[in-house]
Amino acid sequence: MSRHKPKLGGLFDQPKEMQPTSMLAKMSVNQSSVRSRIVCELFHKPRTDEELECALKMKHQTVSAARRSCVIKELVTPTGATKPTSSGRMANVWELTSTGALIARKLMHDN
Repeated sequence: MSRHKPKLGGLFDQPKEMQPTSMLAKMSVNQSSVRSRIVCELFHKPRTDEELECALKMKHQTVSAARRSCVIKELVTPTGATKPTSSGRMANVWELTSTGALIARKLMHDN
């Protein structure tokens, strides 16, 4: 019996390094994508997931999944600050990385 653990199909692999122009090309395929809308919304000011949900008029599951995808792609990062939600719980405040800001500028310029 082999003592090697099976590979999990890249599930835990680190994201590949992607140039901002490549990321922009990928995101701009669908300008109305949730990730694009989140990036553009965060360009104006840092927000919590709940604030993004309200601003974009989207459900929590949609926003939090897309925002998490933006974190993995290194477009969005936590500010280190928290704010109370409408239920009184503390939530992370999110902001764009420099790559995220570059993409947001380009997305907004193209619209």
